This record gives sequence, C-alpha cells and structure tokens, in this order.
Amino acid sequence: MKGILTRTQTTKKKLKPISNGSLRL
Repeated sequence: MKGILTRTQTTKKKLKPISNGSLRL
C-alpha cells in the first residue's frame, strides 16, 4: 500500500505541471 501511495504521489507531481499547462492551453 505504501509503495502504491508513493508511486501515485510521484506520478501526480510529474503530471500536475503538464495537466496545468494543458488546461491553460
């Protein structure tokens, strides 16, 4: 469970800037 949660947090951090850029575009 901890490994999955850490993976999700890392993925969200990486995708957040991309998602924000896509939403603004």
